Amino acid sequence: MSVQLEKIKELIELRAKAHIGGGQKRIDSQHQKGKFTARERIALLLDEGSFDEIDTFVLHRSTNFGIDKTKFLRYDRRSSGLCLCTGLHRLRWCTLRNAGFEDL
Repeated sequence: MSVQLEKIKELIELRAKAHIGGGQKRIDSQHQKGKFTARERIALLLDEGSFDEIDTFVLHRSTNFGIDKTKFLRYDRRSSGLCLCTGLHRLRWCTLRNAGFEDL
């Protein structure tokens, strides 16, 4: 396999891990409370198929509450918990930012 294909495969795997956020347990906890994740909230607002996330791999630098000791992706830190994207809302382009508490 070429180097490019290996890098693309690695990015696809990292994106899948990033979408799990703080883990399936935290996502399930949000759903049990009747809440959606940040990505789910944005996907509901935007026109179907127009959701394009910009900051999938952004990481936080916080050390509060021991959050720096938790592991996420290969960087050994959690994601920022924010979702920044562009998309269409009623056929108009917009940029959205949403906090995802399931990552924290």
